[in-house]
Amino acid sequence: MFNHRRDGGKSGGLPEALLKQARGSGQLNISGRSLGVIPDSVWRINLDAGHGQVADLSGNDDTWWSQLELSKLFIASNELTEIPDDIEHLTALVSLDAHDNAITVVSPKIGTLIELKNINFGSNKIKEISVEMCGLHNLAVLHLEHNAMTTLPDALGDLVALVELNISNNSIVHLPDSIGHLQRLRKFNASKNGLRDLPNSLKRLHELQDLDASWNKLCGLPVGMSALRGLVRIDLRYNALKELPDLSRAVQLCEIQIGFNRIVSVGDVRAMPPGLKVLDIRDNKVAELPASFAILRSLERLDLTNNDLSGLPAELGAIDTLKSIVLDGNPIRSIRRDVIARGTMAVKEHLRSKLEVDPDEHAHAAHVAVQADRAVLEALRTTKALNFSGQQADAVPASVWADADGADVASVVLSKNRLTTLPAELAMFSATLTSLDVSQNRLCALPPTISHLTALVTLDCRWNQLSSLPTELAACSHLREVLLSANRFNVLPSVVYQLRELTAIVASDNQISEIDVDNLASLEQISCLDLSNNAIGKVPPELGFIESIKSLELQGNTFKVPRPAILAKGTPAVMDYLRSRFA
Repeated sequence: MFNHRRDGGKSGGLPEALLKQARGSGQLNISGRSLGVIPDSVWRINLDAGHGQVADLSGNDDTWWSQLELSKLFIASNELTEIPDDIEHLTALVSLDAHDNAITVVSPKIGTLIELKNINFGSNKIKEISVEMCGLHNLAVLHLEHNAMTTLPDALGDLVALVELNISNNSIVHLPDSIGHLQRLRKFNASKNGLRDLPNSLKRLHELQDLDASWNKLCGLPVGMSALRGLVRIDLRYNALKELPDLSRAVQLCEIQIGFNRIVSVGDVRAMPPGLKVLDIRDNKVAELPASFAILRSLERLDLTNNDLSGLPAELGAIDTLKSIVLDGNPIRSIRRDVIARGTMAVKEHLRSKLEVDPDEHAHAAHVAVQADRAVLEALRTTKALNFSGQQADAVPASVWADADGADVASVVLSKNRLTTLPAELAMFSATLTSLDVSQNRLCALPPTISHLTALVTLDCRWNQLSSLPTELAACSHLREVLLSANRFNVLPSVVYQLRELTAIVASDNQISEIDVDNLASLEQISCLDLSNNAIGKVPPELGFIESIKSLELQGNTFKVPRPAILAKGTPAVMDYLRSRFA
């Protein structure tokens, strides 16, 4: 018979029944108990299980074989000042909630808890997070809001499984460039810090959906924010911004909050996302809205409170979706106060009446079209961006190219059309074009003339019908990002390996069957490799020795090793595993 030992009630002030329940459920909640330290019985809750016990077949005892290892620990709203080394004993811990304490120190031993997926250290007094904690490659949610942090370590970028990060209400003045390695991040809250800028690497967070950088000291935003194509909401209120950012390629973006800044002009409306529903620019210094606002056909709410507007463009009344226009605190003179007092519908009706000067509706439509053309031209002159996306067009009209001639265009977006070949007119931007987006078209091949675009840095060809790339692409020697997902590739085209400045290859959802490690190793700057959802049957162990790779996506292939459990732990774990198999 097994020896049997009870704890004799020595549970450090915690009811024995509570610990017994935790051993049965794998969860322990000791929040709100005014604890200054965690009782030793918590740290040893599974270590002591079964030691010296004898079998009790009655079914009424806390037998070791019926216990679950502690996976969730709730210690919030106490008076704790540290997370001690003893945390290392909870090896099965998945979720740790320690918010609302007085914690100043978190033991580096927390880095040994490789199963951790959720940490909440909000509302404490933590000044820094350790490099060891940044080694938690399964961590998906990290809350550090309301602490005393002034910096974040470069190792933050090692948290490659992170989906949600909250560092709001600290005193952080700079974000590490390594944040660009958090390729799975969807929600990022950095509000109420002292940030004066955002790192350029932020534009690599293609999965990011919600970005809150409000209540900081931002004077500008990094170039390329428009590359955040998964972004749904951005909050930039209470900063020192003087202009709206170019977010024209953020096609999922529905809400922009940019009130309480120093904006004097909304600039080019074509720099706004086409599906924008909410625009809050209250408490700025905007004196005029352009007629081109009419192109925001999905806009539902427009907050213009406390600006310097004396009137509104008549075209605003033609936006059928617009349900709320807030005008309080503006010196409006062109609309009677009684009209404004009757609300949005009355204001829109008044604006529409100005459009009815010409009773011919075709003339009205032509008027709006002219205003849109002017907006395109203004965009070309000011932002150097040509956006002809979402038109379902078989070709780009000659008038668009005519407007663009001589504009030194740096970015061209032709996505969501029906193009079957690259327009030859792109050659006119050979010396200036750095970003080309032809995703979601019907391209079967790229022409050799792409070699003329020698300044290209980013090439997006996703969701087409490509099976190869022309060898002439090698002339685009400055390319850093090549996006080839959802095409018909069986192998990565050999020309890719001639692009020595490449940092990212995204080729998911194809039929690629092998990984050419020797050629990949020749790309000394490669940091992101996405080959997920292909037909790869074997992952060469040598891949683990390409140290520059910080983000590796291989899920959804046919190989059996590494196992899915290894892949789920993130890039560092996969690379370690591959190196361990090298013979």
